[in-house]
Amino acid sequence: MGVTQTIIDAIKVASLAEFDTATHIGIGDDATAENPAHTDLLGPILRNAFDEAAVKVEALGTYDFSVAVGLTEGNGNTIEECGLFSASSGGTMFLRKLLTTPIPKTATKEVSIGIKVTTTVTNS
Repeated sequence: MGVTQTIIDAIKVASLAEFDTATHIGIGDDATAENPAHTDLLGPILRNAFDEAAVKVEALGTYDFSVAVGLTEGNGNTIEECGLFSASSGGTMFLRKLLTTPIPKTATKEVSIGIKVTTTVTNS
């Protein structure tokens, strides 16, 4: 049995709606494997508000978020993880992701962190 495109689209929209309250990206220095039970970064360094409003593309089932870590922020740390949050502290963590390549943060390096969330519905 297969569901209609209407239901597939509704699932995408409903799942993306969960991200409507996301406001911040946090960075941390812990490389422990990702786990759905995590509710915060394991080595939090800082959280910054998004650079601009998140870009939501419901038809494609995606959200794009980005944040800058300035020259004076997080220096002396190696960025290993990032997370998507609903507040500048506390709040809800929507996801935690390890960076493919850790980034040593120095006062001569501004870093841009981007998170793209894609909802895929498989009709089986």
